[in-house]
Amino acid sequence: MIELSELEILKRALPVLEGHYEMYLEERDKSNYSRLKKDREHAKHNMYSHANYLEKTLTENPYILAAVYDGNQFQFEDFINFVDSDMPGYIQKVKDKIEKLEEEKHKEV
Repeated sequence: MIELSELEILKRALPVLEGHYEMYLEERDKSNYSRLKKDREHAKHNMYSHANYLEKTLTENPYILAAVYDGNQFQFEDFINFVDSDMPGYIQKVKDKIEKLEEEKHKEV
């Protein structure tokens, strides 16, 4: 079995994080602006599903967690309430970590 490097794992995870965050934002907008109540409720359910997936991905993948963890033991408590404010920063931290690992890789070559 081939083991993936930290760089490869982060590169694969980044589009997934960005995609789920984008879907979260779309569902958030639908939950606020849909005309029908059932559509708003369905969008809210989808929004929470994407937020839960994002939290799971951030906390269960050790490479991603290492990139975004700031040392605060309560960082991901009530994550669902802070997705809007925290996720762009987490995505940027993953991008920065990828960039740093690519620079290190080029220095080795």
